[in-house]
Amino acid sequence: MLCFAPIGTVSAGNDGGAHLASISQEVLAKKIIQKQERKILFSLVDLRLEGEYQSGHLPGAVNAPLKKLRFLAESMFAKNDEIIFYGYSREDRASANAMILLGNKGFKHISLLDGGFEEWKGKVE
Repeated sequence: MLCFAPIGTVSAGNDGGAHLASISQEVLAKKIIQKQERKILFSLVDLRLEGEYQSGHLPGAVNAPLKKLRFLAESMFAKNDEIIFYGYSREDRASANAMILLGNKGFKHISLLDGGFEEWKGKVE
């Protein structure tokens, strides 16, 4: 069974298979730069609705609202991919639900952006 903690790390089951954690705005900003420089790979997923995504999103993010993610996660990502989710705000439950959903599906490296889009101070596309 997967448990969610808003800050820190949670695990799925006793085997420690999934690594689920929160990620700070500052750390993500650095990772986005590294990704743009092709030094690292990860998937950044905007869980907001398509219209909100179109109005502005974090650089390199793909849009996958939770309803879509439920059905397409396995075709969008590999189980060992690093995946970082963000939603509207710190109180957005979709982000926590996405982490739990993918953790239960066997995805191994899942993070949740602290504060979500609302608190993002970096560039948007």
